[in-house]
Amino acid sequence: MGVGMKGAGLVSSGRTSAVKADRQIGLCRGRGVLRVVATVVLLALTTLTGCHVTTYRVGMGSNQISEKSMQQYYILFGLMRLNEVDIQQVVGDYTSYDIEMGFCNRGGFWQTAGDLAVSAAFLPLTVTRQTVTVKY
Repeated sequence: MGVGMKGAGLVSSGRTSAVKADRQIGLCRGRGVLRVVATVVLLALTTLTGCHVTTYRVGMGSNQISEKSMQQYYILFGLMRLNEVDIQQVVGDYTSYDIEMGFCNRGGFWQTAGDLAVSAAFLPLTVTRQTVTVKY
């Protein structure tokens, strides 16, 4: 009876160690998938960064007749402006309108991806885009 118990214990322990090894390999594979998923989620979150919009109301504000958006670009952490947006040229003779100025990724996936590509290409210059929307 003692010999039978020994043999059963060895077979059982051999199966247990094989099962443990399979579980460890499965955990490593699971961790690899987990790392890939975490990396994809973190990259997605970097494209969905915060948004800051400031609205200026001129006169009685917008009548929601028309809306025009323009892009203003900055380099060196926003210290130097690359282009000028002329709001007076856009509104013409209107005396009541709203101006929304903000750093925001509202342009959709492809515009955000384009911004990331430009930022990566000119990383030392840190190109930043500000959206100027005039509602009149």
